[in-house]
Amino acid sequence: MRRGANGSWGAAQLDREEVARLEGKTRIRPVDVETLPDDLRETLEEQSKLRGAPLYPYLFYARNPAYFRAAQAMWAALQQETKRVPATLRALLNRRVAWWNGCEF
Repeated sequence: MRRGANGSWGAAQLDREEVARLEGKTRIRPVDVETLPDDLRETLEEQSKLRGAPLYPYLFYARNPAYFRAAQAMWAALQQETKRVPATLRALLNRRVAWWNGCEF
């Protein structure tokens, strides 16, 4: 995404590739969930139950099981071990960073 003349991010500056990513069309196909090791498949199935579908980043992480497990451990540690950000502000901080990154949810 590119910044506008005033330095702000705007939908008008989206290029074609960014629009495709926002619509769920990606250059790299997500992995087939049925072919994954049990622990990865269970995580993706739980995401489906909670959110209606597996989260896209995890479908890409799953292309390399070691990377998937490392990302999962990192996010678990951030959720449980964060001391610098009070628990009452973590969700707000998470949403703000997601917004900065252009995440649509």
